Amino acid sequence: MREQAPMTDRAIASGLYMRPLTRREAVADMASTVVEYLIKVGRNEDAISVADVILKNYPRNGYIMVKRGTAYGHLIHSEFDAKYPEPSLIPAELQARYQLLMERNAADFAAAEALGWQPDN
Repeated sequence: MREQAPMTDRAIASGLYMRPLTRREAVADMASTVVEYLIKVGRNEDAISVADVILKNYPRNGYIMVKRGTAYGHLIHSEFDAKYPEPSLIPAELQARYQLLMERNAADFAAAEALGWQPDN
C-alpha cells in the first residue's frame, strides 16, 4: 500500500493512514465526497461547513483538513486575489476577512502536515 500511495512514517504513527476507523469516523469520512463536490461547483463556504462537521467527528482526517484549506484558498482567490493585485490594496474594512481566511488556510495545511501529510509532487 505504501508503494502505491506515498506516506511518511509520521503519518502512519499519527494515525493519519493505516489504522482502522471507528464507526463515527467511517461515517464522517463518507461525507468527503460531498466536500469534493461542493468545492468543484464553487460552493466553498458550504464545503467548509461540511468539512467542519466531518472534522468534529473525525479530527485526524488530514484529507479533509487539506480540502477545507483548499476551500479557504478558493475564497481568498475569488474575494481578494482576483480583485486586488496586491494585499496592500485590500480596503481596510476587508482586511480582517482577508487575514482570517489566510490564517485558516495556513492552519489547515499546517495541521495536516503535522500529522505527516505531504502534498503530491
